[in-house]
Amino acid sequence: MRENTNFNQVRVNYIFNPGGLGDNVCRLSALRHIAQRWEHLNALVWIPDCYAMLAEYILKDTPRIGVRPWSEMESKPKDHVDVLPGTPNPIRTHLMDQSFMWMADCLPTNSKERSYFPTTFKDVKVDHLELPSKYAILAPLYVDKNRMFPAEAQYNLALELESHNITPIFLGAPTYKVGKDEYYKVNGLFPPPGRFKQLDDLNILQAARVLAGATAVCGVDNGLLHLAACTQTKIVAGYTVIDWKYRVPTRHASWGWRWYAVTPDEDLPCRFCHTQMNFVTYKEKYAGCEYDDYKCLQSITADKFITGLRALEVM
Repeated sequence: MRENTNFNQVRVNYIFNPGGLGDNVCRLSALRHIAQRWEHLNALVWIPDCYAMLAEYILKDTPRIGVRPWSEMESKPKDHVDVLPGTPNPIRTHLMDQSFMWMADCLPTNSKERSYFPTTFKDVKVDHLELPSKYAILAPLYVDKNRMFPAEAQYNLALELESHNITPIFLGAPTYKVGKDEYYKVNGLFPPPGRFKQLDDLNILQAARVLAGATAVCGVDNGLLHLAACTQTKIVAGYTVIDWKYRVPTRHASWGWRWYAVTPDEDLPCRFCHTQMNFVTYKEKYAGCEYDDYKCLQSITADKFITGLRALEVM
């Protein structure tokens, strides 16, 4: 836009609903691209407290966009846009596309705009963690039981990594602070303490730096995989209820760069059940299993993750 336009005086208040870490990584990456495409955009992002630090980091080179935590919001601003899951359906839409639709009412126009925020997080200090020179991250966090990283798969994968002189590290966090009094609960299926190195209680940027320094990251459809997609680290990602084709990250303008999908066996007719059902109105067992046997999880095995790591030349 030319100078002295009223467009520069318009402020948009984006209010991010809690959502998960992956939702917010994609929203912030998309907003950064939106700000670069529309240089006149003058916006304020209201975001759950736990993500404010990440928001400031991702948006640090977009001076016309400010960040405020939910805890400072007494009431919703008059002119605001609620950014929350819904339409387009995130089960059949990548979260980057959904974020563009919510905040700009359009889709990304090219692979660069679909890319996660690219960074190494090298300026984040984690020396106190005394990380080994070569390690892989296992991300056991989950919100819904139908997206768990099976314990047996984790354990056998960790043993295989050790046999290749790669230290397995389990990364997680018990809770995320959302606002003044609310917490977004995240579950973690961890191995017994003492056998493998575990890291939790890190802030979100420290977790990102740990992911960036890893040889690889392995997990099942959780937010840490989206955070890892901002880095150059190789990712092996498992998918159970959502078809992997709707979750492939574009990284550095390349679709599926340094990324491998682990899926349930092809002969399992109910795999990717959310995508098959579309779950527009069907909510009863969204977080569970229609058949109560979780067969999709039974075929998320260590061998499949090992195959992925070999395909990515990690070992």
